[in-house]
Amino acid sequence: MSQLPQFNEQKQDERLHELRAREEEQLAEMLSGKYGVEYIDLTTRSVDTDALRLIPEKSAREAEVAAFRKINKRILVAMRAPERPDAVLIMQNLERLGYRVERFIASHNSLEHAWERYKDH
Repeated sequence: MSQLPQFNEQKQDERLHELRAREEEQLAEMLSGKYGVEYIDLTTRSVDTDALRLIPEKSAREAEVAAFRKINKRILVAMRAPERPDAVLIMQNLERLGYRVERFIASHNSLEHAWERYKDH
């Protein structure tokens, strides 16, 4: 009797997860062109916790934004949707604090990576 190849469900799930993650990154990159905002993948960058702390974690998660770098009075912020009202409000609050905000589009996975850093302080 010949043996059928064994189906490895875990390996299949991992592969599917990788494909979805890559698809989400490609979508974020496409949207960056639509909104005229640069795309960024935060999973490959270090996140500045001083910048991150400028936006409370609860607000950042709800609006799907993450401040990831602060250079003097310039703040770099990644977001899922630049025109989202709660994200716009957060940008306006940062500007009121005297920061020049530079916006970037990022995937949800990318933002999750940044939000994990809230645990570091």
